[in-house]
Parts: sequence; C-alpha cells; structure tokens
Amino acid sequence: VHGISFAMGCLPCLLKFFIYLSVILVLIIGAVFGGIFIKIALTKFADASDQTTTLIAIGVVFIIIMIIIAVIGLCAVCKQSTCLLICYAIILGLIFVGFWIVFSFMKGGKDDFKNQLDGLCAGKSVSGLVSRLKDAYPSNMGSYFCSNACPCKAVRTSFPATGDYIAAVFSLTGASTVNKCPTNPVSSVQQTVLSFLGFMEEELNCSGICKKEKWYYYSDVNRGAPADKCQDKLNEKIDNYFNLAYGIVIACAIISLLACLASIFYICCGDSAAPEVKSSTSQSQSLSQT
Repeated sequence: VHGISFAMGCLPCLLKFFIYLSVILVLIIGAVFGGIFIKIALTKFADASDQTTTLIAIGVVFIIIMIIIAVIGLCAVCKQSTCLLICYAIILGLIFVGFWIVFSFMKGGKDDFKNQLDGLCAGKSVSGLVSRLKDAYPSNMGSYFCSNACPCKAVRTSFPATGDYIAAVFSLTGASTVNKCPTNPVSSVQQTVLSFLGFMEEELNCSGICKKEKWYYYSDVNRGAPADKCQDKLNEKIDNYFNLAYGIVIACAIISLLACLASIFYICCGDSAAPEVKSSTSQSQSLSQT
C-alpha cells in the first residue's frame, strides 16, 4: 500500500518535471532552428539570391513563437491551469505533426535533387536548379579562361607546371572568376546559379559537376588546380547535412510527442492523484492503529 501511495504521489511530480523539461527543450528547439535559418541567411548564396532578409525574418519569428509556446507551458504548470495545459498539449501535438511533415518534404527534396544530379551526368532530362547547372560549363570555357582573351588574376606558382597550365595567361589585372571576363561566356546563367556554384567550389574544393574542370571558374581562380569534380562531393555533403537535419527533426518530433502526452496525463491525473494518495495513506494509518 505504501509503495502504491508513494508511486501515486510521485506521478504528478514526475509529469510536472517532464513538462518543465519540455519547456526548456522547446526553447532549445527554437534557438537551434531559428539559428539555422539565420546562419543560412548569412551565406553568400542567400545574399546573392536576395533571400537574406526573408530567412532572417523566418528565423526570428520562429524563435519568438517557440518562446511564446514555452511561456504557455510554464504558466500552465505553475498555475495548474487545465485550459493552458490543454492549449500547450494541442500546440505540442501540432508541432509533432509539423516536424514529420518537414521531415517528409526534406527527404523528398533531397532524393529528388540527388536523382536530378545523377540524371544530369547520365545525360537524362532534368529540371529545376540542376537543369540550369549544365549551362554553367560551356565546352569552350576551359580554353577561353586564362588565355589571351581573358587572362586570370592569379600567379603561376599556384598551379602545377604541367599540361595546359604552362600555356595559361596570368595577370594581376585579370579576371578572378569567369563571369568577370571581357566576354562573359555564362551571361545567360542566373546569378543565383553562379552564386551556388561559387559557394560549392569554396565549400567542397571542386570544380565541374560531372567532370573535373581545369580551373575554379566561380570562386577565386588563384586557389590553384581543383582536386575533383563536384558530383560525388555534392552528394556526400547533401547526405551529411540531411542526416544531421533528420536526426534533429526526429528528436524534436519525439520530444514534442512525449511532452504532449505528459501534459495530457497531467491534466487527467495531476489533480486526482493527491486525493487518492491521502485516502490510501489514511487507510493504511487506520489499519496500523487497529
């Protein structure tokens, strides 16, 4: 009897503790996802695509919303308000559903991008951003860049003294990227695509999508000879980023669900446990006296 009484007495405390913990985790979720949006907004790609303000606004709004949700949960437990607890549980349930929807969209988007990228290199018809990447590497660009027609802003010692690099033309007043040449060979390519390629070259130390190019065309050419093509490295980077994002989204979804269930149990059991404990305790005392 005493064991049951102790367990019943601890149940509301444990539920309350978990709800307090969920409030802290909600704040952490807000900080993490809000920070991710803001970090993406500060990249060169976001800046070039005029998405910086939008992404920062999304990040800030997300943080504010999560703070409001956390305050609702905190007030619900402190004031033991059934109405606020119900609102908190419903909100957490919606967050759980939202995270799984985000997870589904992320997985679908990642798989589609990788399939499109592999299709591009296989000569298949592609669409979206990947379809615009193929126009960024015209066949004559390798012989045009770092030639008399478009000298490169680089020093010869940055490149191996072999092959085509020996005949290359360098100048301190030359072009650091191919789109700065006197005759821009990629003038038809959108600026967002050029920015993405520059970001890709800097992050992955590669040039060319399906085959390794001779130069870094969209980042500083003076960085030297590219190490590899970008297809495999881009696929690997996408997998790494999305696996991390999957883990965060799934963890947040599970936390939201458990916190939602804890809130529901607290609504159902929090107020009723204490009388049951008192009743069982008084019964045990009367039995011991007799």
